[in-house]
Amino acid sequence: MLGVVGLSIVSEFPKRVCPDALAQIFRIITLELLGIELRRRNTPFHSMEEHYQARIKEITMSGAICPIRGGPSSQPTIKRAIALAKEKNLKLHFLLVVNLDFLTYTESSRVRLITEEMHEMGEFILLTAQETASAEGISAEADVRQGDVGEEIIGLAQELEADFIIMGRPLGEQEEDVFSNDRLERFIERIESESGAKVIREDEVEG
Repeated sequence: MLGVVGLSIVSEFPKRVCPDALAQIFRIITLELLGIELRRRNTPFHSMEEHYQARIKEITMSGAICPIRGGPSSQPTIKRAIALAKEKNLKLHFLLVVNLDFLTYTESSRVRLITEEMHEMGEFILLTAQETASAEGISAEADVRQGDVGEEIIGLAQELEADFIIMGRPLGEQEEDVFSNDRLERFIERIESESGAKVIREDEVEG
């Protein structure tokens, strides 16, 4: 019986399932067998088939990453990401990248303090984004990372095997801003090429 159940379940998986997901899936098989035993003993138990289907859907569903900076300029991006997650049934993951290159020549003690403060601020910004998503019925994960913005977006997208990355409009106020208009297209091309995900602009209208 176990062999039949195992083969039946594995045959339904999409090819694009990472080893970690397979480990979770086999844990689900164990839960299924536990449910059979509990039912055999007439022990009340929720339908393991429904539980299994829900877990498989959760594991194999596509994902979307939404990098944000915080503040009013990020609100349209957050709303676009939530709308896309609802429309396409996506797992949503907010990302805030802390870049401390400007502290290169600062004393190490001050760097440590500033780093901690910026991470705490980032966590608060992400928590606010998660609450906004939750109010729309979307459960979102969040992550504060430190380093180059592009590298961290690509790294997370590869880790999560994300299908979409939702990005905001450029600030357009500083030439050196990584999201400025004159660099945005090249930035998007790089992100899509190295991450394998499709970048969607907050103001982009899908055809």
